[in-house]
Amino acid sequence: HNRNVGHKHDRPAEADAEELFKAGEGKLGTNEKIFIDIFTRSSYVHLKEVFHKYENSHKHHTIVQAIESEFSSNIKYALKSIAQFVLNPGEFYAQLVHEAINGIGTDDAKLIRVIVGQRQHLEDIKNAYSVRYGKSLYNHVKDDTSGDYRAALLEIIGNEH
Repeated sequence: HNRNVGHKHDRPAEADAEELFKAGEGKLGTNEKIFIDIFTRSSYVHLKEVFHKYENSHKHHTIVQAIESEFSSNIKYALKSIAQFVLNPGEFYAQLVHEAINGIGTDDAKLIRVIVGQRQHLEDIKNAYSVRYGKSLYNHVKDDTSGDYRAALLEIIGNEH
């Protein structure tokens, strides 16, 4: 293959979707190298198309379900994270924020990293958060933080949804 890092215009998405199926669900055992190659050398746009083609060609599973059944441990977490981000960045980051503020204590570093670092996705994160968790991101952060820290985060998040 002649694969330029970040660009896979030389291969149609259907071909990569089929290659992923044959490397995973379509055989006994899993060829991890093919998954890693396609996931790490493809552009965001190409991967999104590959994942949609995968689901349309192999209706019994999404790419995330395929990864869930074919992989374990760190490689499963890494591939699933890439797939979830590509398919829905807002949902991906909403889950990270929820992990940061749910339960006892707050993972402040993670919360700041997502809220500040992913401001370009903030509207999608807020929408996905309220749909998935039944509470606005604004209110959850307001309830879980205090002082100037709370004020700064709420200012970035913007008005309640």
